[in-house]
Amino acid sequence: MKREKVRKAVLTMAATLVLAFGVMLFTPAKAMAAEKFDPVFYLMNYPDVGAALGESLSVETLYAHYVNSGMFEGRKAYAGAAGGEAVDGIADVIGEPVGGIVPLQNLPDFYDIKDTMSIEEFVEVYNEMLPIVQSLQGIDQHTQVFVISAFLADMYESENVIYSNAMPHSGNPLGFMYGVADSAGCTRTAGLLFEMLGIKWEHAVLGRDNIELYHWSVVTLDGQRYVVDPYMGILRAEEGEYSHPMVNYIMGS
Repeated sequence: MKREKVRKAVLTMAATLVLAFGVMLFTPAKAMAAEKFDPVFYLMNYPDVGAALGESLSVETLYAHYVNSGMFEGRKAYAGAAGGEAVDGIADVIGEPVGGIVPLQNLPDFYDIKDTMSIEEFVEVYNEMLPIVQSLQGIDQHTQVFVISAFLADMYESENVIYSNAMPHSGNPLGFMYGVADSAGCTRTAGLLFEMLGIKWEHAVLGRDNIELYHWSVVTLDGQRYVVDPYMGILRAEEGEYSHPMVNYIMGS
């Protein structure tokens, strides 16, 4: 059943995050020594390593994999590194702690995220997303955004979620949980996770002739706005207010 596959993927991702972040907290978005190994980057870019490590997955086992195998296979140890580059230990930058989880009724964009869901359905989806949010507690917001974007992108790439607007809830998190979501559904799912963590988030929409063509998220971190579009695999600084780097592709021009 598709929904069970999505639920299992959510719980697996949460467990992976607990293991990955259980020993130390760090952020790839802030300055870190170039020679340091970045476990988040390695895990998110080489999911086969995480799968191979299984229950032994940890910061140390990821580092050991890179030193003993990944380096010789030409893998990259951190963002911007050359393949097979030597490293000197594990990055130990401590992330800025984040406050508690925002209750459902206090979500700033409650009605936008709710969309066509009933209150009961919204409560159900909120509760099903709690494992991911709980696993990200205490990690700085740069890393939270990175991991959430990678998780949602992986859900599409693994086909646990299919891109479609063929069901009534494809435009919101309930459709995502059932395994069918369009750009609006992906965006509202990201928005729900962001708002549960207290991350400033905006729902961006590209349209033509009063028709909504595409949706994505805009997140502001330390005064910098970022385009977050997991479906297209985009996480980058915004070049202009509410501008999307693939606007010509989306508009068919």
